[in-house]
Amino acid sequence: MANFNEDQDESSLSQDLFALLDEEGLLEYGAHIRGEIIREFLGIELPDMTTMIEFKKAQLVELTALTYIRETLLDQGKYIKAQGEDYRILLPSENALQVKSYHRSADRKYDRASRLSANTPHEAKDMSDHSDSRIALRGSSPRRFDGGSAQVAA
Repeated sequence: MANFNEDQDESSLSQDLFALLDEEGLLEYGAHIRGEIIREFLGIELPDMTTMIEFKKAQLVELTALTYIRETLLDQGKYIKAQGEDYRILLPSENALQVKSYHRSADRKYDRASRLSANTPHEAKDMSDHSDSRIALRGSSPRRFDGGSAQVAA
């Protein structure tokens, strides 16, 4: 059975974990964070055998905390990446690859939105949401990522 603190608010638990990692210098560029440190702090303890429900519950606790840390680090120009059961703060030189990954993901989502919108019967569309206009603007925007470097006009 998972043994994590369900009583403590997930948000404050995530903030406390962030503070602990920061105090330990584990949120600096290139830092390696052992997953067991995170799971121990969160009170996640899984035996060799457990139910899928307990396992997924524990995963959700860890994912929630890591999402908070990732979002907070983005504002500092840092990215925390999973590496097996551990985590690592990317070096500034590695951030470009993560930026490309984010752009590719956004482009794939845009493509799916375009296909869905194009294939939705016209009479079923809610014209007040202006989704077709947003899709058309996004498609004509120079922001579409092709893997090269972006240039910003002055």
